[in-house]
Amino acid sequence: MKVDPEHIRVLAEALEDPNPIHLDPDAVSRLGLGDRVINQGPANCAYVVNKLRETFPGGRITAFDVRLMANVFGGDEVHAGTRITERTATHAHCHVWLDRTDGTRVVEGTATVAL
Repeated sequence: MKVDPEHIRVLAEALEDPNPIHLDPDAVSRLGLGDRVINQGPANCAYVVNKLRETFPGGRITAFDVRLMANVFGGDEVHAGTRITERTATHAHCHVWLDRTDGTRVVEGTATVAL
């Protein structure tokens, strides 16, 4: 999935998030973080949640514990993944992640899905 800078702006406005790193590439540059707007952390987590929902249609996420490890910038391509680490008759326990196409892991953690 390619992260659209316009969607970053729209989400920042919807969340009433005034942090300029989501709106102004010059603000990002002044902070020494690059030259493109930065996606919101919750949006990055949502890509992982969407992957879980795609992997387990009709399942219910009962636990989600992730850590934000790096930034996702407007224009980046990201890929979410999930790997089942344990499965019972009623639940799937998973390792989950979000990577940029340059190989940088930006979100990593665990999730449990009730089947």
